[in-house]
Amino acid sequence: MAPAEHQSEDTILKAAHKVFLSRGYHGTRMQEIADEAGINKALLHYYFRSKDKIFEAIFLSSFKNFLPQILEILDSDEPFEKKINTFFSKYLDLLIKHPHIPNFIMHEVAHNPEHLQSFFKKHFESKPSKFLRQIKEEMDAGRIEKQDPKQILVSMLALAIFPFAAKPILQIVLEMSEDDFKSFIQERKKFLPEFVMRSLRKI
Repeated sequence: MAPAEHQSEDTILKAAHKVFLSRGYHGTRMQEIADEAGINKALLHYYFRSKDKIFEAIFLSSFKNFLPQILEILDSDEPFEKKINTFFSKYLDLLIKHPHIPNFIMHEVAHNPEHLQSFFKKHFESKPSKFLRQIKEEMDAGRIEKQDPKQILVSMLALAIFPFAAKPILQIVLEMSEDDFKSFIQERKKFLPEFVMRSLRKI
């Protein structure tokens, strides 16, 4: 792809992301994306034949490094406690780099769950089964309390994601500046692994 074409496609994807985020998949029209990108509809169709193709391109662009890296951490051979540390450190770094992802996903979960499910089934086949087994092994060995491994994994994901999803509210309620929020996230890299391990260990 020529540099000019790549730049035009990138402009379209940025515009489309903005429109999708404000109007959702079903509420978005191709003309709105073209208007936001400052191009005509014919040129938009030259790059992307349909709204679905644009949506897939946005998600793939966002997730091509994001989700595989998370699954790679969970599927690694690291010892359990070290893996918890690695997970939060790298997951938070990825969220810092892609802060739009949590709200983008939540918007589609709320408005277009079937479309989102279809997308994930098509593009992402890996599952965190190894990590779930590892949790069970830790329980069987008596090192952590017996709990549902899925509850533990979902709680870990939520603990990392929530500050990014609720950032505007947290900044008001907790009186955080932008620099305060950045420092808060860096502190969570140390706080969250310790918090999770304390909650899991047998007393």
